[in-house]
Amino acid sequence: MDIYSLKSEYFEMLEFIRSLQESALEQSDILLSEKKELEYKKRQQSFVLEESEKRKIPNISMFSPFSLENADDDEIAKKDELEEIESKLSEAEQRWEKQQQICQSFDRLKSFFVELENKTRRTILQENGTLIDYSTKLLETQEMDRNRISRDLHDSTVQSLTSLGHKMEYCSKMVDRDPIKVKLELQTMIDLNKEIINDMREIIYDLRPMSLNNIGLVATVEAYCLHLRRNYNRDVRFKLEGEEKNLSSIVSVTLYRIIQEACNNAIRHSNAKNISVRIAFLDNNIEIDIEDNGEGFDLHKVETKGKEDFLHGFGLSTMRERARLLSGSFSIDTKVGEGTRIHIFVPANYTSRKGDIYE
Repeated sequence: MDIYSLKSEYFEMLEFIRSLQESALEQSDILLSEKKELEYKKRQQSFVLEESEKRKIPNISMFSPFSLENADDDEIAKKDELEEIESKLSEAEQRWEKQQQICQSFDRLKSFFVELENKTRRTILQENGTLIDYSTKLLETQEMDRNRISRDLHDSTVQSLTSLGHKMEYCSKMVDRDPIKVKLELQTMIDLNKEIINDMREIIYDLRPMSLNNIGLVATVEAYCLHLRRNYNRDVRFKLEGEEKNLSSIVSVTLYRIIQEACNNAIRHSNAKNISVRIAFLDNNIEIDIEDNGEGFDLHKVETKGKEDFLHGFGLSTMRERARLLSGSFSIDTKVGEGTRIHIFVPANYTSRKGDIYE
């Protein structure tokens, strides 16, 4: 059932309660009128009895048309009538009090629904604020990755292509004058072209590791650790605990991104020589630890820099947001000169709450 149907049913229920409340109030007014009428009759009958008592003659003449016996019978009848009025009045008061309780119950019920509506509105406002914050973080993460890709292309591929273009222009001018040197330059160009292809493969692999879909998270992370050992001359160790579970694409790629970012930070910014990556598959959760023996840093200073520190501040923020998007937790323990430890804890059976989660 969508929000519009729920909203319609809510207002229909509220209107029904209001109609019942109006009927209860009308009935209460009727009972109140009946009660007041009986009270008036009671006062009137009491007044008649009081006047009758005042007009009583202690010694009634034997020749009077009204005997003492007749006077007593009339008084008894009036008293019986008064008792009957009092009885009806007592019943009317009880019915009126019960009806008042019903009216008060409707008041409380209506107040409950109004408060429920207010709470729902506040919740929606809070969720909208969360969604706005989520969207902002999502855009920041996307922009950060775009900037990183742009920087990688500029620093490697574009520079190599520019150099390749210059060499091609040189060869075109020198092909008739110095064929031997042109031949050497062509060999250099061939080697440079291979480097460009390798750089592009690295960038493409960073954008979306195909092995995640084919061989899973564990094998992909293990291959990534081997890649770091070979290309960066670092001691990168990988440890698996528990039996690997089948993970959704979003969980696999998000966890891989966190591990990748943490290892890149350890190599590029902390100058770590030893890095350990641990993945533990628990019953319903996944636990990941990335530790290094690098320089470490002052966490408070880095986090307060925010957007000004692109490499550190945004890197930590991105990892934290990625873990948060999986309904998980992210923590970091680091001190200057004592290395860094990053801990991630996320549910294994995660279902995306939003259809546009960035990978």
